[in-house]
Amino acid sequence: MAQSVENQQWGDQSKAYWRRSLRLQIGLLAIWFVVPYVFGILLADPLHDVNFFTFPLSFWIAQNGAIFVFIALIFFYANRMDHLDHEYGVHEEDLNAAVRERLAKKAAKKAGGAR
Repeated sequence: MAQSVENQQWGDQSKAYWRRSLRLQIGLLAIWFVVPYVFGILLADPLHDVNFFTFPLSFWIAQNGAIFVFIALIFFYANRMDHLDHEYGVHEEDLNAAVRERLAKKAAKKAGGAR
């Protein structure tokens, strides 16, 4: 009985973790879509009159800005996922003995079943 309660709590925590992770990914993908597509293509005409480093802003976003935004999103994602992993206790350094034991049992079971 105690193990089923533990499994239920583990499952609820896992669902919450993946829900927040997926929300972060969708948000960052939306930003990644908006910057090059909307600003680089759809708003190219209005932004063409604005100069940025002597180039039209729409050209600069399409050529450089989208890449810079993408790289910034990678670093932001890595940072947020690190915080999220620590918050839910699934970071490699945060795994407690019980979780390590459970993972070792699963690995031993898979190794024993694979033979």
